[in-house]
Amino acid sequence: MESSARSQREPSAPGGEGDIKEGNNVLRGPKQMRFAFVEEHRAHVPVDRLCNIWGVTPRGYRSWRRRPLSQRQRDDMVVLAHIRNQHHLSLGSYGLPRMTQELKETGLVVGHRRLVGIDPTQ
Repeated sequence: MESSARSQREPSAPGGEGDIKEGNNVLRGPKQMRFAFVEEHRAHVPVDRLCNIWGVTPRGYRSWRRRPLSQRQRDDMVVLAHIRNQHHLSLGSYGLPRMTQELKETGLVVGHRRLVGIDPTQ
């Protein structure tokens, strides 16, 4: 009886939707991404439980919270501020090559590959 119920179920969604291992990039992401998820949801779920779910230790999470931003992260924040300013001034019309050129004209040393990793919408 149970096998007939299994055969009547709908097939799994394409692209792994609904499957935790295939549909959720947080599980496969770097620890920093998982720590950020724990930080974002710690008001609603206990930290120990979130850490257990995401496969990180509470001690590692606490260490991550105390750690200061790296030089690269601070530099990215400066670049991001300039990107947002140029994006606003251009009324959102600048693409990656033009944005790279504008940032270089303001004195920032950036390449288009670095800008790909910085999301101005965050």
